[in-house]
Amino acid sequence: MGGVRVLLLPLLALLMVPPPATAADWDLEPSTTSWPLCGRITANPPPGWTPPDGCPADRVGSLQHTDLPLSSPYGPRLRDRSGGRYDFHRGLDFPADCGTPVFAVADGEVVRAGNDSAFDDQVVQIAHSNGPDCSGGCYFATYLHLAGAAVEEDDLVVGGQLVGWTGYNDIGDDDSASVAANCAQPHNDHEHLHFEIRESPVSEPNSSWSRYAVHPSEHLPHDDATPLSVTIDQFDADTAESPLIAVTVSQANTGLIDLEGVTVDLFSMVDDEPSPILQPGDSPDANGYLALPSSYGAAAWNLMWTHQDNDAQPWESFVTCPFVADHESSYSSNVHMEARLASDSPVGSFNGVLIEPEDYEVSATEYAVSYTFTALEGAPSKDTLCVQATAIDARGATWQTELTCPWYEPPDPTPPPADDDDSAPAVD
Repeated sequence: MGGVRVLLLPLLALLMVPPPATAADWDLEPSTTSWPLCGRITANPPPGWTPPDGCPADRVGSLQHTDLPLSSPYGPRLRDRSGGRYDFHRGLDFPADCGTPVFAVADGEVVRAGNDSAFDDQVVQIAHSNGPDCSGGCYFATYLHLAGAAVEEDDLVVGGQLVGWTGYNDIGDDDSASVAANCAQPHNDHEHLHFEIRESPVSEPNSSWSRYAVHPSEHLPHDDATPLSVTIDQFDADTAESPLIAVTVSQANTGLIDLEGVTVDLFSMVDDEPSPILQPGDSPDANGYLALPSSYGAAAWNLMWTHQDNDAQPWESFVTCPFVADHESSYSSNVHMEARLASDSPVGSFNGVLIEPEDYEVSATEYAVSYTFTALEGAPSKDTLCVQATAIDARGATWQTELTCPWYEPPDPTPPPADDDDSAPAVD
């Protein structure tokens, strides 16, 4: 009977849709959203509950009903299914048995459902307004690698409504097959839901390109109490004018992993006071790019370096990119964000930064990434060089190291002794 019930769910879901909200009401504030698996409701459902009932209202904005743990966070990672090579991940992966029900995180309008040429697997993408009628752009909640969709394009949905069922990588885009049939296909891949939120600009409110994928933690209710830890692992100033600095940032796997990135600040000690060394790469060039900066931010770099290819901004228009020599003849979203030391390397290498994530899985104790900055400007002598690193999470909270000055010797505060003057004539 389980397979029969799965086949009936799309029809039941459509029959049970509550009155739709208006576009002006749509938003993605954490207080008004629920998680896409409804706090893993199928693991312990309320009495009498079935998926077409939707995600209960008491789970909206709830810190107690999350879909954690993750199998892959947003940002740098090692891609196990590709031999552990470096990869940039634009969403969150939630491990879930194939066929687990998926729910809308908020009210919105379905803009993609099922088979879509922009994706290899079945997808549901729902537009949410950032301000009245997308006056501040739109958010696009994207549910990928689905075994089936329970909604259709142009449907208006309400938060918590059933919209599809989880699948796995490369499940395929045949939306004519049943959920049960898709899940029954032989496969060795990880069963999960890949969830993204893409935030379009005001200038292109209907644009949902990969570059607009932000960290979903900004929009999901969760306890923000898991701090980041930041350490300076290497401060190599043998060539003082161009020091090499390696920093590791980690976050315990006790909540939602929401690491955004790290900033490295260099100083030169002048009169026993640290004076900032301005980095040319921290000022945008004439076209707005930050080339060889002293910081790495996952969402910030994704927006700047992923580019897009549409009528408003065709691929050919990105000739002003400082790394245009790396561009392929046709659009590639990963040409910069997944650049590596070698084709199968576990180390990313782009824009003056080596990025080395540690292996992460559901059972990992922490998520950690090492960043090595190779294109910073220092000082004429390492004796005055100091460094400080700052880790940043997706909501803008920061954690900072102490100011480190390995070779600096402060001046001796003890005044020199007065000289005895024996040359003065004696006084009778």
